Amino acid sequence: MPALIDSFASRAQVAWHGLGHVFEKDADVNTEKMITLAGLDWSVDLVPLVTDDADSVPVGAYASVRTNKDASRQVLGVVGERYTVVQNHDALAFADNILDGGGRWETAGGLKGGAVVFGSMAVLDDIVLDPNGAADTIKTYLLISTSHDGSSAVQVSTTPVRVVCSNTLNAALKGTKNTIKFRHTQSIEGKVLHARQSLGMASTYFDAFEKEAQELFATSVTNAKFDQIVKGLFPEPDRATAAKVAVTKWDNRRDRLFDLWNGDTNANIAGTAWAAFNAITEENQWYRQVRGGNTENGLAAGAGFDDATNAFRSKALQVVKAFA
Repeated sequence: MPALIDSFASRAQVAWHGLGHVFEKDADVNTEKMITLAGLDWSVDLVPLVTDDADSVPVGAYASVRTNKDASRQVLGVVGERYTVVQNHDALAFADNILDGGGRWETAGGLKGGAVVFGSMAVLDDIVLDPNGAADTIKTYLLISTSHDGSSAVQVSTTPVRVVCSNTLNAALKGTKNTIKFRHTQSIEGKVLHARQSLGMASTYFDAFEKEAQELFATSVTNAKFDQIVKGLFPEPDRATAAKVAVTKWDNRRDRLFDLWNGDTNANIAGTAWAAFNAITEENQWYRQVRGGNTENGLAAGAGFDDATNAFRSKALQVVKAFA
């Protein structure tokens, strides 16, 4: 496996990177089994760091150390004195408890040697746009991610994923909240009720998202209008003054966007603002350095817990609405 993907498991289908363990669509996979299948059955301890001299003076920091089933160990990162470890089991169990048995494990895994761990559960009913026509299906998920190197908080979020292209579509919507974070300076024990209340069990967010999606689907967009949307989101460089590489990069992106806009994944929703939003988010998610080997970057974007990607989706939604 590429070094950045430590382990991975998914239900029914091989992930886009072709790695990890795939289990049957109807398999009964509880949290304990998912941890095993995803290769997350190891623990993390904090080891005090001391000066490299005879006095061995504590330096006020700790090495976050992974211990595997075979007793081998590896350092995942360096953290501060207030850092609290959230074990893999506790993180995934926390997500399961939020749904109170109402979810189904879909994916889980680790990145960067296990420094980052994540999982996703299918929840709620599907959103289906134009069920008797386009029948465009959007599944809903609860995501959890955490880090063992201090790089990120424990994050729980709800997110929609368009089935035909596995495109994650979560975006900031006015008056709703779909993400809650817990710092590693506090325990997540006893936080389940708070998480449920903060996420509203996902229903408020997904009601708002469905309304946005329905409105976009009902709005027509021509090729010319889509070109305006592209240029509104990615301003065209001045061809007389800009570097040739910048112009080429912009042209290549525009070509990719039009290929997706007119491609198979948008065939059933062609000519709509919904297709425009999906083409833009699909290009951002699946064509970002992944083919150059940055598998962690792509996996984070696809999983829905990359802050930069989520911010881009929110911006893209606003631009599409403004130009459509």
